[in-house]
This record gives sequence, C-alpha cells and structure tokens, in this order.
Amino acid sequence: MRSQLLCTAIAVTAAMRPFAALPSHSRRRTVPRRAAKGNAVEKRDVPSQVWPVAAAAVMGISSSAALARGVAGEAAPVVIACWRVAGASALNLATRRARRGVAALDGRDATLAARSGLLLAAHFLLFFEALRRTSVLRSTILVGLCPLWVGLADRISGREVPDAFWLGCASAVAGTAVLAGDASGAAAVTGDALAAASGVLWAAYILAGRDARARVGASTWQAGVCLAATCVLAPAALLRGDALWGFSRRTSLLLAGFVLGPQLVGHQGLTYVVKYLPARQVAALTLLEPVGATALAALFFGEIPTRVACFGAALVTAGVFAAL
Repeated sequence: MRSQLLCTAIAVTAAMRPFAALPSHSRRRTVPRRAAKGNAVEKRDVPSQVWPVAAAAVMGISSSAALARGVAGEAAPVVIACWRVAGASALNLATRRARRGVAALDGRDATLAARSGLLLAAHFLLFFEALRRTSVLRSTILVGLCPLWVGLADRISGREVPDAFWLGCASAVAGTAVLAGDASGAAAVTGDALAAASGVLWAAYILAGRDARARVGASTWQAGVCLAATCVLAPAALLRGDALWGFSRRTSLLLAGFVLGPQLVGHQGLTYVVKYLPARQVAALTLLEPVGATALAALFFGEIPTRVACFGAALVTAGVFAAL
C-alpha cells in the first residue's frame, strides 16, 4: 500500500506541469501559427554523427528486454531501474567534465534536472505497477502513445507538426500492437490508466531534455537526472521490501549491462540527439524498441520471429521513418 501511495504521489507531483512548464523556451516563441507554417519545420544543423548515435541508442534501449530475462526472479523491476540510473550517474560523475558541468548548473537547470529525474523515476514506477494490473500488450500500446503526447505539446506551443508525423505514429503504434501479440484479454482500468500516465511522464521527460540540452551537455544532464531518479527509486524499492544488493555474480553482471546498454547507450544517446532533432522525432524513435528487441532475441536466443511479427515490425519501422 505504501508503494502504491508513493507511486501516486510521485506521478501527481511530476505531472503538475509536464508540457506547459518544461519546454520553457517554447513559451518565448511568439511567432504566429500562420507565420510559422511558412517556415520549414524546425530546421537545424544536424551533425553527421547524430543518426549513428540514434541507431545505437535504439539498440541500447532494445537490449533491456533481453537483459531482463537473465535477472527475472532475482532482481525486482524497481531495483533494476534503481541500479541502472545509479550506475549511469556514478559513471558520468566519474568524468571531470560532468562533475564540472553539474557544479556549474544554475538554479533553473538544476531544478529542471531534479524534475526530470522525478519524471523518469515516476515513469518507471507507474509502468511496472501497470504491468501488475494489465496485460503487457495494453501497457506496451499505451506507453507507445508517448510520441503523440510530444507532438500534441508541440502543436499547443505553436510548433508546426506535419501530417506525416501523425500518420507515421499511427502506423507504428499499430505495428507495436501486432508485435505484442494477441489483443484479447480482459481490460484492467487501473492498469491501463497507470500505463497511459507512464507514457505521458515519458513524453514530459523528453520535452525537459529538449529544453535543457540547448544549454547543458549530455553527460552533465544525465548525471544530474539519474542522480535525482536514484533518490526516488532507492527509497521506493526499500518501501516495497525489494533487496537492493546480495545478488549472484551473474545477476550483478547483468545489472551492469543495464547500466551500459539501456541507460548509457540508450537513454544517454537519446539525450544527445534531442539537441539536434525535434523532440517528437526522438520520441518516435523509441517506438523501434520492440523491433530491436525482436532482432536481438533472434540473434542471441535463436527466436526467429513469425510472419505476423515481421509484418508488425515492418509497420513500426515504416511508421517511424514516416514520422521522421
């Protein structure tokens, strides 16, 4: 009961101003919508390394499912999330650049980093709680609506969002449903609501990163955000009665893999590219996670996807490319 109350309190606090307050630079933009439509959509110089980093980031977050297999039954999901953000924060802070960057954060960016860490922690907590109350399929689809929330936030703030983005996201979400499996099964209203809220928090987290990355380096930002998230997830795990240490050597190595793969390569890679790509495109890239997970399962576990799964993966991939 305590853990559920904690999840609710975090969600309410973190979602107080998910779209209006976080992308503060968008409020300074006073270009009328009709004038904005005459311009290209968020044109910016994109360095050549951005797309390879984005591809690596997608594979990084996709590795989470494969790693979770190895720790299933020994480490609770909240503990996994706690160690991955704690490890990422520690490794970033081990570099002089990140330490100097964190120390130099002004009040505005320090507050934004703390709020983003709260959003990330709340996203993890609500998603894991949703998995206990509804099916994996429904959770996957509802969390996968994240790009739509980011696109809606852009639209509200006066940014032009092309029709191709909406159509691409619709195709990608449909493909995610096909990949997830059979859509049958009883609905759980509470679980669905938690999964949907988790997707909104993830969208707000991406928007916060977009705002901060105009001024803060990727390693500095991730160090501060992950440290704030650790301060939430560690007490949450203890309140739930989950063990934070005492694991086997194999599980400890897999937890280190979570730090290096999903967090440093995955999340930090997305943090890097959000400086150069619109936030809605970065959010759309995350829809490729189940496609990457399917590819990794085929490569390392010999799980050849069915024709239906291949069709779903094609829908997701085509949708994401359309959204870009």
